[in-house]
Amino acid sequence: MKKHKTMKPLKVLPSYTTLLLIALLLGTFIVDAALITNACIEKRPLVGYERGTSFSDADKLTTQIDRSMRAYAYTECTNDQGDLKSFSIVLADYENENRTSMDKVGAIIQEGTIEITCPGFRFPSVVITKAVIYGDNEQIYGIRFLTLNGPADLGNLPVLDMAPELETFTLTSQFIGFYGSYDSETITSLGFLTHDPACEKIDIIEEVVIIEEVVEVIEEPVVEEKVMDDTDGSGSSTVLIIVLVLVIPAVIGAFVFLFIFCRRRKRKMSVGITDENSKGASEIIDQVENIGIEEYNPGEDNEHKMRGGTEVVHL
Repeated sequence: MKKHKTMKPLKVLPSYTTLLLIALLLGTFIVDAALITNACIEKRPLVGYERGTSFSDADKLTTQIDRSMRAYAYTECTNDQGDLKSFSIVLADYENENRTSMDKVGAIIQEGTIEITCPGFRFPSVVITKAVIYGDNEQIYGIRFLTLNGPADLGNLPVLDMAPELETFTLTSQFIGFYGSYDSETITSLGFLTHDPACEKIDIIEEVVIIEEVVEVIEEPVVEEKVMDDTDGSGSSTVLIIVLVLVIPAVIGAFVFLFIFCRRRKRKMSVGITDENSKGASEIIDQVENIGIEEYNPGEDNEHKMRGGTEVVHL
């Protein structure tokens, strides 16, 4: 009976560099994917009157806090009446590790004074079901949390003219922080922040598109004045036309004036000659008549008759 050789499977082992790169990429992806996003944070109604400096834990939640973390502890600073002046919330994971404190908000105070104390406490349970904020238009007095193992109070819980509104938290809407405002003396307004630990919504970054108005400048065509150049025929032709237009009428006018002047002068000369001739003829006629009258004698022989100074001879 023949034995068949079995071929061992080839072991393809990735290089150490490849594994390291894959680990870094996966690690980066997992960390980024686990961060809380603004799209998953919900703001509950604001209590009080917003004035002074505004704040929000959302800035730190979206940059440093894993979405699996929850409220672990708190610190409160109160005056001698027990009114809440400032506070901060501490978050931790399910193993109570990776504790991260939110920024302290409220009035600027000095710890250790007789009037102000700032102790720290753990929440009785990590599961917070309800909470209420005590405040009015003047200031925030205190906060009460209800957990599975009992209440946790921050500051004073006075009896107010208007009953405070009770907020309810669920597994898909868990308490994670605060937002509001404060001034140099007290907390002026306060509201709860909640989120869903399973939420994986990605923040949509709205791109601001700046549309530059393009103003089209229409340049008018530049008409270059053509300078007459004697080198081409156009300039000479233009000058010649101008000369002809000006000179020809002047010449014609001069000829007309000369013609009229000569004609008038000739007419005057002819009229003068005619007058002189007429004058001379009249004088001759007068002389002849005078002569005829002197030679004519009626007493002489009738055979000699004069007619007009002319002797008539009968043959």
